[in-house]
Amino acid sequence: MDGHRIGVISDTHGILRPETAEILKTCETILHAGDVGKPEVLRQLRDIRDTYAVRGNVDSGRIREFYARETERRKCAEDVKICTKEFEASRAGGFEAQAGGFEAGQAELPEHLPEELEIELFGFRIYMIHDKKLIRKDLPGVDLIICGHSHKYEVGRLGNTACLNPGSCGPRRFCLPVTMMLLTLYPAEHRMETERIDCLDIPAMGKGTSHGENPVWISEEGKAAGVHEEPAVRTGQRGAAKAPGKIKIPEQDMYRMVRQIMKEVDAGRRIAEIAARNHIDERFAEQVCRMYLTHPGVDVDGILDRMERKNL
Repeated sequence: MDGHRIGVISDTHGILRPETAEILKTCETILHAGDVGKPEVLRQLRDIRDTYAVRGNVDSGRIREFYARETERRKCAEDVKICTKEFEASRAGGFEAQAGGFEAGQAELPEHLPEELEIELFGFRIYMIHDKKLIRKDLPGVDLIICGHSHKYEVGRLGNTACLNPGSCGPRRFCLPVTMMLLTLYPAEHRMETERIDCLDIPAMGKGTSHGENPVWISEEGKAAGVHEEPAVRTGQRGAAKAPGKIKIPEQDMYRMVRQIMKEVDAGRRIAEIAARNHIDERFAEQVCRMYLTHPGVDVDGILDRMERKNL
């Protein structure tokens, strides 16, 4: 019996890759587990299919202001194009219809998304939240939990409930894989299957590397069998491109450098400016900025600890 195909993504951080969009067009519904990053991503997703999303830790006013500074020039140029197009449409008498269509498809701002969400799709009760650590203990009747945040693809179990993490399909972080998940629901058998998609291995036409996984059976008692956890693996880019290597900064300078980057961020400087002023790799500056902005209250030791655990 045919199942219902669901596209599950997370941690887009302001980017919807063309390869990811092509895969999502083959799905009936899209689930986004948070860290959307930009309103444009929500609009693009909802133009493809019905989309359910939750708010992630980067979906806040502060991080949005930071990204706005980073993309100010391109955004201004795009705004000029949009305004010109709307002006020409208004002269042709078509502005009202165009504006009405735009309002009808207006996406919510990421910071206005709910922190958690319970929905029912094709007979399955699904609970969504960005950070696995914040999952509520009382989830009666929930068949499936979907979360993100870790950037690590996982198919596992939380108690007797299947718990899925599609990984991150946004900007690539050094050697970390870029992944999404295809979830197929079979209501008649109350069964689901998951498939891992490595986005960087998808050729231009949209079909590429995927990893089929064992089906997950959910009984009426709520027990999930056949689930497993798959560790993140290194995934190469297409063609001759090579994955960027580790960034090397002398250990004795690391503490001072991270502290300086935090000060630069508080002063409102852009990543490229921070890198140039401190004579460091722009990728390293971006990584520290992201950790500082997405973990409120974190100190230098906290950032260094996270960097060590990520083996940067």
